[in-house]
Amino acid sequence: MNEENHKFEAFLREFEPRRPRPLPPATIARPSWQYLAAAAMLILAIGSVWFWMRHRHAQPNRAAAVPSAETVTNMPPNHAMPPSILALTQSALQDGAEFDRQLDCIAHRSLPGFTQKDSTLRVLAKE
Repeated sequence: MNEENHKFEAFLREFEPRRPRPLPPATIARPSWQYLAAAAMLILAIGSVWFWMRHRHAQPNRAAAVPSAETVTNMPPNHAMPPSILALTQSALQDGAEFDRQLDCIAHRSLPGFTQKDSTLRVLAKE
């Protein structure tokens, strides 16, 4: 066994280690034009959103004026625009019966009815 060890060691001595190759020089990675274009578009989008939000809050929206309690109480029942929370609160504080009538009108406009043939509520009401 001693003889085999000497042969194996002689075999391993035949191999000479090589020097490793030098590392390639580090290159400076420059951003391509695509990265620059993406960054410019991102800056433009953020700036546009900021500009839009800033000017949207600066100019009051005149079309979304809150109706007074008097106009809400005089509205016909099938009117498309529901009364505002403020108008409903004022109506509840001033006249409870009128407030109940307004809530009934809102419920008839917004809740689904069971008078149609294909209504799920109609099927459930039969059971």
